Amino acid sequence: MTWTPPPDLDPEVTALCRAMNGIPGVTTAESCSGHGERPIRVWFIVRSLEDLPAVLYWFAACHSGHYGWSVTATTDCARSPAVFVAEGPAGDYIAANAIAACMKDEQETTQ
Repeated sequence: MTWTPPPDLDPEVTALCRAMNGIPGVTTAESCSGHGERPIRVWFIVRSLEDLPAVLYWFAACHSGHYGWSVTATTDCARSPAVFVAEGPAGDYIAANAIAACMKDEQETTQ
């Protein structure tokens, strides 16, 4: 299934969301570019915890070469099922695109 970005998606995170949705078992749920003032954030779910390492790998600086990124689990005030959020430094769109490119390159070489 091909992922289609929603019309209101911040363009600065489109490549990252597209790459994350290209990882089997991973679906992005929400995102925000931070508009240069707040951290970049992409919320996502995984079909199984076994699908999570494929995402975590690229947010680790030792694999992507970009520091300041992390992935955490979170929920809301209603204790909804846990989701994950990838977060990076405010305005670091170069890193967001580079991480997306790493994910995409891996997807192309494993197909």
